[in-house]
Amino acid sequence: MIESLQGVFPPLKADNCIESRTTSFGISDLSLTSPVSILEEGGMLTVTNTRQDPVFVLKIDKCLLQDGSSKGTRRCDCSVWSSDTFYWVEIKDVSTKKRRHARDEAYDQLSDTIMYFRDRMSLPSMKQRAVVAMAAENNYPAQRSKSQEQVALFEDRYQVQLLEGNEIIFE
Repeated sequence: MIESLQGVFPPLKADNCIESRTTSFGISDLSLTSPVSILEEGGMLTVTNTRQDPVFVLKIDKCLLQDGSSKGTRRCDCSVWSSDTFYWVEIKDVSTKKRRHARDEAYDQLSDTIMYFRDRMSLPSMKQRAVVAMAAENNYPAQRSKSQEQVALFEDRYQVQLLEGNEIIFE
């Protein structure tokens, strides 16, 4: 996967936009001007890696794709993958009252990112999932989105399962 990305995005540097971990970790998106941060623990999205196999994070927004690098394209924050599952991830930190709007915006960002990548490269032949992660005090494992319309759209159009939650589990 990394070689495919480097073939499509030549300026991609493994030490800047891609990180690999064999333990559990957290991901936060706290800055409007910087890519997501990978944390030893905590974060707005928890990645639980009980297998201890390599899990990769590709920082998409503000790293792989800089603002203005693809005009009019909204993009998700990052992707997270292991040997058999690939996640597109959008993290939102909003108040409860603004969640509906943030969720709709996240669907658009995920959709645009999937199409952007599909137009440029063959995506991995593994299970693909898109996750909308809303920051919360407790961990909520990613599960099927409550928006049945969006679930159907993602499954029909992209063959991607749409989930919501702030924990991804590799087991």
